[in-house]
Amino acid sequence: SFTTSGIIGQGKAQRERGGKVEVGRNSKNWFVVDNTVMGNKSWAKDRGSRTAFGIGLSGSGHVIAWNRVEDMWDCISLSGSHDTEPGTGSLDICYNDLRQGSDDGVEADYVFHNVRIYRNQLTNTFSSLSSQPTYGGPTYMLFNAMQNTGNKPFKLHVNSTGTIIAHNTCTSSREACYGSSAHDATFANNLLLGTGGEQGYWHSTQMDPMVMDYTGYNVAASTALIKHNNVRYNTMKEFTEHTGQMKHAVLVDWD
Repeated sequence: SFTTSGIIGQGKAQRERGGKVEVGRNSKNWFVVDNTVMGNKSWAKDRGSRTAFGIGLSGSGHVIAWNRVEDMWDCISLSGSHDTEPGTGSLDICYNDLRQGSDDGVEADYVFHNVRIYRNQLTNTFSSLSSQPTYGGPTYMLFNAMQNTGNKPFKLHVNSTGTIIAHNTCTSSREACYGSSAHDATFANNLLLGTGGEQGYWHSTQMDPMVMDYTGYNVAASTALIKHNNVRYNTMKEFTEHTGQMKHAVLVDWD
């Protein structure tokens, strides 16, 4: 049985600290819009407990839009698993203002197809957009603005497959693109700025196959620029010559 066809609109969500919007698993066709949801997590001090979720639901046919969510473990969580029915997909997460997510800004884990995450603003998130995994996809991450990402802007783990990441801007307090294990991922026309992080790379991932091009990048440290599939490249030219990727990369900087 499914929880179907609901509307959670302005005034329906709790506005005091500790509020949340939770439809739960096995749901269809919910419209969650124009809510302010505020939690009790401390971005600066408290990463340890998975107790606070802003908007949580799984299933298909949902629209989650124009919400402000802050001080949560995950600001928006699709909260499914491999056996969620119906499979999580065919939904939109857009135009949300997400702040202080101690784990994920958007947790789009265990999703299947046509998950569209676009035109969201994310500020102070540990991992901004998570998809661990996408089962085949596509999962779209488009036109999002991510400020002060603490860990990674795109968390593509558990052999995530079929993610399309384009037209995003991210400023990260460590490597600009870090720590993924994915297949059939496409990166295009993103602006990704990072610092040296723990390892000193701009880009450090495990992805095969992957398409990556038309991306603005910065030189984060004096060490190797890229570590891709356990191979280190000192310059973007070396990376392009060896892999065929980033032929139209543009070197930029913080200013």
